[in-house]
Amino acid sequence: MKKARKLTTLLLAAVLLLACLPMSVGAVSPLPEFKVDGDVVSWDNLFTRTDPYGQERPYGFSEFEISGFEENSSWSFKKEYLANYLEYCDVRWALPNIIDPTTGKTDPYAGHISVNIQDLIEYWSARSDKPYAARAYTITIQCGSDHWNPVAQSTFNYDYQPRSSGVHGVYFGGDHCTATPKLGKPGTLMVVKAENRAGYTFDHWQVDGGSVTLADPNSAETSFKMPSENVTLTPIYQQTGEKHTVTEYYKGSAFKRDYFPGEKVNLMVLESDWDDDFDHWEVISGGITISDAEDGFWAHFTMPDNDVAVLAVFEDDPPFVLPEDVKLSVSFDANGGSGSMETQSVKSGEEFTFPACTFAPPAGKVFDFWSVAGKKNSFFEPGDSMEITADVTVKANWKDAPAEQKKNPFVDVKESDDFYAAVIWAYYADPQITNGMDATHFGPASTVTRGQAVTFLWRAMGCPEPTAKTNPFTDVKETDYFYRAVLWATEKGVTLGTDATHFTPDQTCSTAHILTFLYRTLGIGADGWYAVAETWAKSAGLMDGHAVTVSPETNCPRADVVFFLHRALAK
Repeated sequence: MKKARKLTTLLLAAVLLLACLPMSVGAVSPLPEFKVDGDVVSWDNLFTRTDPYGQERPYGFSEFEISGFEENSSWSFKKEYLANYLEYCDVRWALPNIIDPTTGKTDPYAGHISVNIQDLIEYWSARSDKPYAARAYTITIQCGSDHWNPVAQSTFNYDYQPRSSGVHGVYFGGDHCTATPKLGKPGTLMVVKAENRAGYTFDHWQVDGGSVTLADPNSAETSFKMPSENVTLTPIYQQTGEKHTVTEYYKGSAFKRDYFPGEKVNLMVLESDWDDDFDHWEVISGGITISDAEDGFWAHFTMPDNDVAVLAVFEDDPPFVLPEDVKLSVSFDANGGSGSMETQSVKSGEEFTFPACTFAPPAGKVFDFWSVAGKKNSFFEPGDSMEITADVTVKANWKDAPAEQKKNPFVDVKESDDFYAAVIWAYYADPQITNGMDATHFGPASTVTRGQAVTFLWRAMGCPEPTAKTNPFTDVKETDYFYRAVLWATEKGVTLGTDATHFTPDQTCSTAHILTFLYRTLGIGADGWYAVAETWAKSAGLMDGHAVTVSPETNCPRADVVFFLHRALAK
């Protein structure tokens, strides 16, 4: 886990631990004498403590504890009994005029308390695997604590005799069901409900214990009246779905679990790895979205109707390599078009070849190129290939359909050339990016010059007017076609002169120059020489499917310049 999250988790744990420790208290009055009236034990006044505001205040529900039933000593009556099951145990509070200074309202936890000990024991006897026997129990009642010692407590003996009219419970022979209420005296209306289960359909209730008649045994929600004994019910389900497999790749191992579609799948970092730098859960396949993916303890997703593979990513782990037998999916997004293209299955590590687009284009559009979700500035044409390491979605990108087929004016540019679309785009662009060496020849293999390169870039950016009014270069004249382009390029930091007074417009450019000029023109990131620009160009897909060597020693032909511009700027 990342160190910041790990620190947060440790701090949270410390806060929770402190919250669970018994609290120190201020001045308290002794626990008043209690009165026993049949089964009811009561106190007329509760002992108090001094709160942070200096007021004497009574203790709340969670600070009382009743214990001493030696045969079943693992449970506690603290809070759960006093706060959640009042209707079974006859706990009552009287409210004197004690005002909470933070709200200005009467404090609800003050005054008088009474507990029906008989109902209390019947309640826990109904919940226990070993019912309480008739005998005299020593009962201790305490409130609050001061350094692990009770602030005040009283002990008395209670002669318990089970009664047939006591509290009884509803038990279930399976999960995914609830009872309201959970316990009740004879005659109490009990409502039971079988929850929805992914992959299953509820069929009926099976009575495994107790003499009851269900209102409708075939309904997922039904009712009955509580008899004078405990009741056990089992919900019967019929399997209707098919499970799929979740594969968790975790520190070099693969763990497989099966789930029905719709089930919640929890992803957790093993306790033995809590000290490692967990980063996040990553989706390998399955088309899911992981909630809280960066949390090692609460990450989860809903199981789809297909297999899923996920990876636990730790910061110091070596790069993960999927086994060769893992099947990944390539799906297609029409992106405004219509029709469908079947999802393709590819084994991990295999090359995927981009197909021809068979989507019907939106009105007035034609197919331009494929892009890959999550891969920024990616450009792929049919026939290009890419290695698949996780599920991907391939999106169709569209461009305006030409009013008529644009004629190719150049005899040295053929439709089979990988730069064909780029040359036609540059020739018909508005403003025109470049024409040919003459009316019928583009000169694709001719090396581009510095003057031509900055002109191509300037025109591709819409011929912005330079703000500089002074020309520092003696070899660039106002009548030159590249005059404003040179001023703009040097002003924007695309390139500088070869010295303070010379631009050298006829000097040839290398592939390193061109990619660097383009990188700086688009303002991609921090300036740098061609290695930075080449890395960007590769990640953006500018060089996919196009063989080129990027080097200061490799002359850049005109075809490569327009190819890169087309990939970077064509819409």
